[in-house]
Amino acid sequence: MPAIGFQEILIIFFLALIIIGICLIPFIFFLIELQNTLKVVKNENRKMKPGQVWLLLIPLFSIYWYFEVVGKIADSLQAEFKERNIQVGEEKPGYSFGSVICILGVVSFLIFIIPRLLLLATGPSNLGNIQLSALILFFNFIIGIANLVFFIMYWVKINGYRNKLIEAKRTA
Repeated sequence: MPAIGFQEILIIFFLALIIIGICLIPFIFFLIELQNTLKVVKNENRKMKPGQVWLLLIPLFSIYWYFEVVGKIADSLQAEFKERNIQVGEEKPGYSFGSVICILGVVSFLIFIIPRLLLLATGPSNLGNIQLSALILFFNFIIGIANLVFFIMYWVKINGYRNKLIEAKRTA
């Protein structure tokens, strides 16, 4: 079996950068949406500073911070809608979809990390471990699809709430 050369490593590196970029660009636009939504909310109704949404880019910390962002945006929107006397269909706007994203993220992380720790303890050569790895990959794929669907739904919902606040400012 031939050894991997410098050119192959370089190709793999650039492919990895492209894949990361493809995933990161929509997420950056999502963070801009969250930040802009918080900017539309009056200072006294904001439960977090708009720039704090960018902390979601920190690996591992983002697992915890996602819960905070979803909760604080929902509380901020709730306070703003209440003050402006705007009716929306949810008591805590966006909280349900956002919470699902957070929970799916935690479940995906646990499904990813716990079996790997078990594999380290038992050894990777066992056929059962190979089957377990395939099962883990399948479950994470399903969770990933569900997470993507809820992510898009949350993004659309938050965008709708932001537009509702902008429209209310125009008519006021």
